[in-house]
Amino acid sequence: MWIYQRVAIWNRTIDASDFYESSFWKDPDPVSGLGDRGDPDAIFSVPDGGFRNLHLSCPSPHTVRRNFTSFPFNVRFAIFTDHSKMMGNLLLSAPVIEAIFATSAGNYKEFR
Repeated sequence: MWIYQRVAIWNRTIDASDFYESSFWKDPDPVSGLGDRGDPDAIFSVPDGGFRNLHLSCPSPHTVRRNFTSFPFNVRFAIFTDHSKMMGNLLLSAPVIEAIFATSAGNYKEFR
């Protein structure tokens, strides 16, 4: 007999203010954990969790990498030059998320 069990969801309101240090990334469980941030001494490869030994091949062989920065748009050749000083965690704030959902309410193809 199959029994439905709910899937855990991420409550972004808990982590949005300090996404970089969020406990969301700290679960080292090899089956269910996402693992910690990438190790800068190992090309930002995920050091633990369920993605630790996930090998990918495109465009060349590598493991999963995770490299967060507080200012993701502050790069030399930024497309979003007017946002170069914006912190990445601001994109997780309630007003921004609500605006994203409001632009395509009820239209999955447009939302994608």
